[in-house]
Amino acid sequence: MSTTISANIKTLFRAVALVVALSASMPLAAAPRIHCAQDTVKARQIISTIAAADLPLGKRMTMAAKALIDTPRGASVENDSIGTMMISFHSFDPLDYINSVMALALGSARRDASWRDYARCLEKVGRRKGVDTGFPSKLKYGAQWVVDNVYRGSLKDFTEYFDGSVFKTRTLDYCTRHRELFPALADSAAFEEQRMIEMGYRGHKVPHVKKQTASNKQFLSLLQEGDIIMMLANGDAEDVYDIGVVTLESGEPRLIHIGVEEGKVVEDPYPVARLFKLQNQHFYGFRWLRPVE
Repeated sequence: MSTTISANIKTLFRAVALVVALSASMPLAAAPRIHCAQDTVKARQIISTIAAADLPLGKRMTMAAKALIDTPRGASVENDSIGTMMISFHSFDPLDYINSVMALALGSARRDASWRDYARCLEKVGRRKGVDTGFPSKLKYGAQWVVDNVYRGSLKDFTEYFDGSVFKTRTLDYCTRHRELFPALADSAAFEEQRMIEMGYRGHKVPHVKKQTASNKQFLSLLQEGDIIMMLANGDAEDVYDIGVVTLESGEPRLIHIGVEEGKVVEDPYPVARLFKLQNQHFYGFRWLRPVE
């Protein structure tokens, strides 16, 4: 065997060994859990209806949001001792709601879309780096959800580029400070991973638009179907008070949102400016986001 051929074989073996080593070090995605058979049926029905309409992403966002109207607001069904992603339409917290809307809208890009497309997109928008590796990989904070999805190109964040936007410094560590409320964090490895993630959000600067801007005609004229409005909570528990998808009724922006007072997903009867005045005491500002295909 010639020296050249021998050298090439050695190089090939080294390359194969490197690929195997890298594959072994990469986190493996968990198989999605299903709350019950009814949930995959509902996912298939909604996503196939949206896909058949053959609309741009913004319109598909509003279709998905409307399809989830009357779903109760509640604690995340994924907050259990397992903590991996679960397909469920039984109740939503704010981020579960917007994850479901985005997953239905993004997954319906193909005419032959199925519930598996929904599951794939749910993982993409709801988990760190788009991969479900257990409870710590769940994007639990609004600020974390925005950062991760903007970085991976699933969202555009117009907040800090809008005139009049400001920043508020927040530390996102509620999960590790209240470990007892999150069963999956009883596992020491999961807790340590969550703690390391939250260290990256100490003193995090959250851009937001002042509430009064919702009455600004220039701002209102810029909103498009399917845009996301995230209202930021005053307290230190959840950093999101409410979240909604913009729909234009006679050119006037309204929200299909996970209403706090209503306790379920609703298409709000009031324009955005009026809604903000009614909910004024509960949030300090909002973020303006747009999904990207």
